[in-house]
Amino acid sequence: MVYHIIAGLCALLLSMLGGYTLLPVLKKLRVGQTINELGPQNHMAKQGALTMGGVSFLAAGLLCSLAFGFRYKNDHGQLLLYCVLCTLSFGLVGFVDDYLKVVRHRSEGLTVKQKLLPQIVLAIVFAVIAYASDSIGSGIMLPFTSKRLELGVFYIPVAAFVIVAVDNSANILDGLDGLLSSNSSIAFAAMSAYATYTGIVTQNGSLMNTGVFCLCMCAAVFGFLRYNTHPAKMFMGDVGSLGIGGALAAVSIVSGSMLMLPFMLVTMMISSLSDFAQVIYMRRHHGRKLMRMSPLHHHLELGGMPETHVVSLYSTITLIGCAAAFILFM
Repeated sequence: MVYHIIAGLCALLLSMLGGYTLLPVLKKLRVGQTINELGPQNHMAKQGALTMGGVSFLAAGLLCSLAFGFRYKNDHGQLLLYCVLCTLSFGLVGFVDDYLKVVRHRSEGLTVKQKLLPQIVLAIVFAVIAYASDSIGSGIMLPFTSKRLELGVFYIPVAAFVIVAVDNSANILDGLDGLLSSNSSIAFAAMSAYATYTGIVTQNGSLMNTGVFCLCMCAAVFGFLRYNTHPAKMFMGDVGSLGIGGALAAVSIVSGSMLMLPFMLVTMMISSLSDFAQVIYMRRHHGRKLMRMSPLHHHLELGGMPETHVVSLYSTITLIGCAAAFILFM
């Protein structure tokens, strides 16, 4: 565990240093956020705030993962590389989206179809890789037991759906200062504990490496909170949120813990479902709204709850969800 802690501390320091270095660069390049006019009106004050800060913590987390994550060897290959490549791939989609927003000064960046298509393609590719891998396979862990449910070829569409769903849910949750950063860092910490524990029990060195990856990502995202808490000096942008989503989905796949996601990522699920419910309700009731604004965190904000209180509430819910996941699966 000392080795894990050293890796995490390095990721934390590198993330904070990266953010400190990136701030003046973004200011010089005038990389400012374009706020969606359909969002809460008090968010218009954030117009022009620095964005694409996710580059700093993704670089810190991935570099430290690669530097420290190959200590534990395993004959079945390295699951760490799968997690790193998945994070990079989805982070790149977010980077392109952010780049278009900054260059064209449009709040939407890529259209929904332009963003969703590469996500689906990447998700299918990574699902097939997982299915064909001897070290991952087509099984998922079941609660209250150490047994795995084998899905066979149906694993591919299930895994692809999970990847796309988690990635977009992370993107949707990134709506308030420090909201996604705080909740994802908690989830990464819980996943690190699960992967490390499973690796020790099964003597699987690759899962131990995955535990190091999760801890490095947790520390790197936590370090970014130095610049992302309210009032945020820098937003992570889609490069950060989609990168986080890709990382969380990848870890759940390599560790067979996809059924844990509704618990560990409960606030992401709430945000996505509330957004979906708002759209369906408005279509069926001729434009009438179910909430003041979707996702739910904006509804709470418009109801008078300060951003910091919403973030604290969501973080508490995530902690409870992670505890419930451990009770069910460990």
